[in-house]
Amino acid sequence: MPHDPDSNYDTLVNSDLLVMDWISANSSETFRPVTTGEVDNALKSLNNNKASDIHGLKAEHLKGAGPRATDMIAKLFNANLRHGLSNDFKCSYVIPIHKKGKDSTSTDNYRGITISPILCKTLEHVILNRIQPNLHQNKLQFGFTKGQSPTLATLVVTEAIADASDNKTPLFLLAVDVRKAFDVVRHDSLCRKFFHQVDPQCWKFICHNLKSSAQVKVGGLMGDLFDVQQGVGQGKILSTHSYKVYIDDLLDRLTSAANGYHIGDTFLGSPTCADDVLLISDSLLDLQTQLNTISDYANQEHYTPSILKSLSLLLSKFIVHHSQS
Repeated sequence: MPHDPDSNYDTLVNSDLLVMDWISANSSETFRPVTTGEVDNALKSLNNNKASDIHGLKAEHLKGAGPRATDMIAKLFNANLRHGLSNDFKCSYVIPIHKKGKDSTSTDNYRGITISPILCKTLEHVILNRIQPNLHQNKLQFGFTKGQSPTLATLVVTEAIADASDNKTPLFLLAVDVRKAFDVVRHDSLCRKFFHQVDPQCWKFICHNLKSSAQVKVGGLMGDLFDVQQGVGQGKILSTHSYKVYIDDLLDRLTSAANGYHIGDTFLGSPTCADDVLLISDSLLDLQTQLNTISDYANQEHYTPSILKSLSLLLSKFIVHHSQS
């Protein structure tokens, strides 16, 4: 399912961002400094025994540095939030991880894991703790969410199957995936989506943090530095939350259109785990309408959805069809 970019949407995004930049730059909101308490909480969230960053630092270095260092880190964070992130905060390296069972000679079969500076990771935790309570999330998004589980997405599916069987109605399911989902996120569109959900200070950080640079590390050797122009960087603290913000509009469109399976007034038509969306419908026409909604969204956001597999269910008889885009 190739995408056909929507130039009108591109124009809208660009014009909106100009206005948002102006509003952010002229905001009267008082600067909210990072406290040592916030730094302490962020440090506790860092995982030990992880790879060193590009400067040779690990979480253990910051955690073991003591209270005086925590105070200095808070001051450093505040300077970066006031004046923009320094290059030392934004320079990462990427380790390509081979996907098991895939052809190792194809670059498409590697997942890039971003190792960002540990100071930037710590600041990302501070920002995440500030913004997470206000982030909107569709009720059918079950991926990377505290208090939720992909198991609940399977419960939605089994309930739909049971209901269709009880009512002797057909049921159609279509699994849709996004190729290299985390790597193709548009920075301009993501910043636009974040604007109304976070305060100007956090918004500036998120947008500046996206405009990073990186090197690829293979076999202990570093490649040339390059500018990262798209993607949220798998491995970064904000990456999964950023992707959920990015795709949330799509899930809201599917929910509000209500083309999909219902039990009573409850819509069950698009259970999702991060970038994996399952379309459920009792009508092939409604299923095609849902697929058209995804296609339109992909055209706007410049990504390529692919149909992994389709499963049609009629009462207790299953017919499985496999297709590739």
